[in-house]
Amino acid sequence: MKEQSAKAVESAAHAFKSGAVTIRATLLAEGLELAEATGRAGNLESMTGLLEQIRREYLAVVSELEATPQR
Repeated sequence: MKEQSAKAVESAAHAFKSGAVTIRATLLAEGLELAEATGRAGNLESMTGLLEQIRREYLAVVSELEATPQR
């Protein structure tokens, strides 16, 4: 079960990272890259702090996008 969870984390982080890179959310992409590597290594115990970092950066990106004027 742990191996499946780690693989799911790796896969989700990879997909989310691709979107972050597309919109040039560099810090978010870097955090997701670490999450992807952590999932690949199966080291889910260290994810708690990393997930909080990703959450904060995600919220900052969303806030920035909401403040951007629409064309």
